[in-house]
Amino acid sequence: MAKESVLTNAEKDAIVIEKLIFHIILKDNVNPVFLNKVVISEEQQRFFKARLGDSAQGRQYIFVDGSTLRPKVQDIIEGDDDVFVQLSKEIASQFKLTHTNNTSDGVFIVSVASIGERKLLFLVKLDHKKIYQYKVQDNQALLEEVKNTFSEDKSAIQKVALIDISDRVLWDVLVMDRGARGGDTYITNYFRSFLGVNPRETDSDLTRKT
Repeated sequence: MAKESVLTNAEKDAIVIEKLIFHIILKDNVNPVFLNKVVISEEQQRFFKARLGDSAQGRQYIFVDGSTLRPKVQDIIEGDDDVFVQLSKEIASQFKLTHTNNTSDGVFIVSVASIGERKLLFLVKLDHKKIYQYKVQDNQALLEEVKNTFSEDKSAIQKVALIDISDRVLWDVLVMDRGARGGDTYITNYFRSFLGVNPRETDSDLTRKT
């Protein structure tokens, strides 16, 4: 039976990052810079696992009929590594195409995670952060900006979508969107369009409206 709740603490602890790749989003480029492979350390795996757990606090959405993202999620979960890489590029390209306004430089992360036999797709837009290195010369510090970096700082995370297309839960996507502003606006229009989702009214939403 499908459940209303999201991820329990036990489920968060059991998360395993199975696949992860990112593609580089640059505001002055029409298309992302595509990568074919990303190797991450155990510490970085813990970081992404924690962010996946954070997304359990996101708002609940369901896919609309005709969503172009949902079949890609299905194919990624059922496919091999080559399918994962190819479809991750298509998803990142669609994200950049849908974002018609100015976007910040950063990376678009696509990851497959599992909790036991349960498979999840994890999408994250992570902004670049300015990082400076310094050299000391004659007791003076010379600062130089380090290019092509992104930070593990949580504040760099702009958009997160945790997708579960199984029948285990009543929602399809959990969303956290820092670009949304106030009131009942929990998601930017372009991110909602990119995902192809509508809000799902939870029990707490209905109680508040009553």
